[in-house]
Amino acid sequence: MNGETPEQAVAGLPERQLPETAKAYLSESRWIRRKHRKVLAPAVNGKLEEMERTLEERLVTGDSAAVRAALLPLAVSIEKDLVHYRRSHTAELLELLGVAFLLAILIRTFIVQAYVIPSESMVPTLLKKDYLLVWKPAYGIKIPFTHNWLARWGAPERWDVVVFVPPQELSKDYLDQEDFIKRVVGLPGDTIELVDRVLYLNGDAVRDEWAHWADGPLSEHGNFGPFTVPPGHYFMMGDNRDRSLDSRSWGTVPEDALIGPAAFIYYSSGNEDTSTGPLSVLKSLARSPVDTRWRRIGRIIR
Repeated sequence: MNGETPEQAVAGLPERQLPETAKAYLSESRWIRRKHRKVLAPAVNGKLEEMERTLEERLVTGDSAAVRAALLPLAVSIEKDLVHYRRSHTAELLELLGVAFLLAILIRTFIVQAYVIPSESMVPTLLKKDYLLVWKPAYGIKIPFTHNWLARWGAPERWDVVVFVPPQELSKDYLDQEDFIKRVVGLPGDTIELVDRVLYLNGDAVRDEWAHWADGPLSEHGNFGPFTVPPGHYFMMGDNRDRSLDSRSWGTVPEDALIGPAAFIYYSSGNEDTSTGPLSVLKSLARSPVDTRWRRIGRIIR
């Protein structure tokens, strides 16, 4: 009110500002009644409702003098009698931030999770510093901050790119566990074997189109097995077969450790910064947008 009384402020209000100001006081009055309905006297609540109805009716007519006359008692009531019940902008901001934080937690827990590629184990499919979104409801819903399924309705298919918690991380506290990303090569009951870089599934050689092997002589990574995947487990391998520590090294992944399939790349950076926090994308763009690998953004992961 800039030091003016409500009466002076309403009387001096320019005609063009009347509708906007009236709607603001209507919103404030409704908020007061809703927020403080348990402490407001019935008579006060009824009086506010009546003034709101009158002001709404005058707004429909478009008669400025009638709007100003209906606005005055409502403004006086709010600015003088109910000033202690008015909306605090600080409290409102904190409330909005709290709701936003809660929504972010719910979305991350049940819907999507951001993940950044930390190494070259999935080259050429995924590059270091590709930022992904993981679709968490694909296999079911878990109890928050646990690996226990609340409801289960799906399972990975062979060749899916999946984010999961590897077996060596499961013994750590939940919040300290590191997520990995690899490709599903073996399903429960499959027999896996690598012979001179040729992949055999259940005794048959298969076309392993995603495999990338380094040039040069064979390494120990090119031979493995035979190994039969236990029930309820999955055999994971990185596409960069010679540069990936995966199920050939640390064993199979139990179904409870699955997080979800990788959906698409939402950002990709070519710089050497290793930060992976939620603000790292903005920092990377601000620091050097030319390092952004624009052609990779939006790419569906297969």
